[in-house]
Amino acid sequence: MSTPYPSRQEVLEKLKPELDWIRCQSVYAEYENQLTPPILYHEIVGEKGIYNRAAGVPKVKGSANSGGQIFEDHYVFMDEVRKHSSDGLKAHYTRLGWGIEKGNRILREIKTLGYVVVNEARFPGQKIGRARHVVALTEKGVERLNVHGRRNAQP
Repeated sequence: MSTPYPSRQEVLEKLKPELDWIRCQSVYAEYENQLTPPILYHEIVGEKGIYNRAAGVPKVKGSANSGGQIFEDHYVFMDEVRKHSSDGLKAHYTRLGWGIEKGNRILREIKTLGYVVVNEARFPGQKIGRARHVVALTEKGVERLNVHGRRNAQP
């Protein structure tokens, strides 16, 4: 005795109303051409700005590469680097509660401004494996951080 199974076409016809409802209620990536508006995850993580769809990257309003401005997150990262100078990037980002994207963006911006440098460091006797990236403040970065500290200390 054999059980007759429905064909693929019969299954699709029976499920069509449910599948249409799912497609209508789904939110797709910004590069998909769908009826529902996309969710830009940069807005959710607090990095609102103008999204450059052609390049595929956000242009954050007020970022350091637009006018050379430096913001509180930049000072927080530089202070973290001063306090824990021998730690690698992952340790800094974890301690600050930042993701890789945010941490690398802030690092890139203050590196462009000349406040930090990134060096590769290996443990003594380490012959294989990945070198750790260690961030160090430049003289310019130390001066800027000290000025910021004095400004915040005044009542």
